[in-house]
Amino acid sequence: MKKSILGNYRGIKSRVKYFEDGNKISQMFYADIKQNLNIETFLEKSVQTRYALTTAYANQKIVPTELSLLKKKHEIHFDRNQNSALDIATPVAVLHSSDDGLWHYGIGPTSSGWIRSENLAFGEKEEILNYLNSKNFVITIAAKTAVNIAGKYHDYMRMGVRLPSILKLDDMTMVMLPTADSNGNLVLSNATVRTSDVHKGYLKYTPKNILTQAFKFLNAPYGWGGMYGEQDCSKFLQEIYATVGVRLPRNSMSQSNVSEAKLELAGLSKTSKQTFLRTTSMVGGSILHLKGHIVLYLGEYKGEPYIIHTVWGASSRHYALGRTAVTSLNFNNYLSKIDRLTNITLE
Repeated sequence: MKKSILGNYRGIKSRVKYFEDGNKISQMFYADIKQNLNIETFLEKSVQTRYALTTAYANQKIVPTELSLLKKKHEIHFDRNQNSALDIATPVAVLHSSDDGLWHYGIGPTSSGWIRSENLAFGEKEEILNYLNSKNFVITIAAKTAVNIAGKYHDYMRMGVRLPSILKLDDMTMVMLPTADSNGNLVLSNATVRTSDVHKGYLKYTPKNILTQAFKFLNAPYGWGGMYGEQDCSKFLQEIYATVGVRLPRNSMSQSNVSEAKLELAGLSKTSKQTFLRTTSMVGGSILHLKGHIVLYLGEYKGEPYIIHTVWGASSRHYALGRTAVTSLNFNNYLSKIDRLTNITLE
C-alpha cells in the first residue's frame, strides 16, 4: 500500500502541471503534498485497519488536497486529482491518515484514495457489515435522491445506493443513514426519502429497467470522476447496474471485462462491427468499449446504430456536449473505434 500511495503521488507530480486559475504548480506545493502523505509513519506490518461508512457525498482524491490539479491549462472540468466520488453509506477500509489529520486513505468497494476525515464515521466491522447486509432495504432509482433527517434536508444520493429500510410512510420511506458523533464514531440515524425515488429491493434485471434507468440521466451534466456530484461514462453505467444488484468496476476497461459473454471487435470493419451488434448484442444489456470511453447500446433506428452515454464531447474537446446524451454510434467516429462488445448476464 505504501508503494501505491507513493506511486500515485509520483504519477500526479509527473503529468499534472497547472492549478485551476492557470498558474503553474510549484515544486514546493508538491513537497508539501509529499509531507502530508505522512508516508514515513506507514509501516505495512503494523497497519491497523479501521472500518467506516461515508456520511456525505465524498470526493476521493489521488493525493490529499481539495485543489484542482490540471494536466492542461484552463481544462477546469478535468481535475486529474479526482479519482472517484463516494455516495452516502459507502463502506471504506481506512489504512492510513495524512500528517495534518484532515484526510484518511482508504479502500472502497471499487476504488481507493484519500477522503476528507469529516465525511467518515468509524464503527465496528460487524456493525458495518450488518448495516450493509440488511435484508430489508431499498435502492435509490432516481438520478438524484434527497435525504432528510428530522424533517430537514441533509444531503443527496445518486442512483444505486442501498439503504436499510424501516417503514413506508405514504409518500415517504424511512431509512437508516450513517452519521457521526462529535468524535467521528458511527451513529445510525433515521432519515426519510421520497418513496418514488427508491425501490424495495433490487429492480429486476430486464432490458426495460436498464433503459428506463439510463434515460433518467438524459441531459444530466458530465462530471469527471464524480466532480460536481455528477457522473462520467463509467460511473453512469455503475449507477444504472447497481439498481439491479450488479456492482461494476470503476473504470471502463475493467467494466468491459466483467462478463465472459464478450466479443472482441478491434480490427474489424465498420460494416462487420455493425453486423455483430445487430446479431449479437442485448439491447439494454450490452456495453461497448472504446479507448477511454464506454457506452450503452440502444439498437438501430432506420439502419443507424444508437447509444446512450455520458460524454464530454468530440476528441478535440472544443465542442463539448458535457452531458448524458443519445447519439449515433458514428458520433466522433465511435463505430470504427469500438474494440469490445460485452453482454452483461445474470446466472
